[in-house]
Amino acid sequence: SSVTVGPDGTIYVSEYSGGRIQKFDSNGVYLGTIGEPGSEPGQLNQPTGIAIDADGNVVVADFANGRLQIFRPDGSLIGIVTAIPGYADHIAPSFVMFDRDGYLLMSDEAGNSVVKMKLPPLS
Repeated sequence: SSVTVGPDGTIYVSEYSGGRIQKFDSNGVYLGTIGEPGSEPGQLNQPTGIAIDADGNVVVADFANGRLQIFRPDGSLIGIVTAIPGYADHIAPSFVMFDRDGYLLMSDEAGNSVVKMKLPPLS
């Protein structure tokens, strides 16, 4: 499981066994969830890490599904990353964070390494 705080103070908690991300306001009041258990787009299987980009988008290390999923703060899905050109055609992300320059750092269990990358353009 992982916990992170968005730029607006929203607290995001990954629920590893529950296959979702729970959202709370800065006072701990429950706001809702992102994702649900499963393997389809927008569904999560053992989410392990969460990172928030400068726009407030939520990047989830969807470990057992072998992908990163990117959601808007409202929970709508805006992107999926399953491979990284020049690095690997399969990933098993377990931890994610953004550095101060906006690069995503991802620990990859499949490649036993840490990858530094820019996310693809999000719409």
